Amino acid sequence: MWSSQDFVESPIATTVAAEGIFPMSQGARLTNARTIYRFIKAHERQFPVEVQCKVLNVAPSGYYAWLNKPISDRKLEDARLLRLIRASYEASQGIYGAPRVFLDLREAGEGCSKQAVRFICACRGE
Repeated sequence: MWSSQDFVESPIATTVAAEGIFPMSQGARLTNARTIYRFIKAHERQFPVEVQCKVLNVAPSGYYAWLNKPISDRKLEDARLLRLIRASYEASQGIYGAPRVFLDLREAGEGCSKQAVRFICACRGE
């Protein structure tokens, strides 16, 4: 039976540090949960999921929920909105900026904020 101490003293602890995976305790989140879940999935044959979750301070239920739905609703909505933004931008021959793209989306009946359009454009380099 594996214990948390076995995990910490094993070679995988070096892998955890090398990949920049830090437990989500200590007040500040140094790594987001999805990154930790990907790490757990990549190493689930080496160590039991429950032990990894305990050491990395994430809930096993969160890990199993992530397995069933690895892409969040927010990411799906952002991807859909990005397609609409690109369509508006291309229809303007690359002239429209975020404020005008926002107005185009509003005219088309999309319910999004100007800040959301600006943020998605900035993140995607539009």
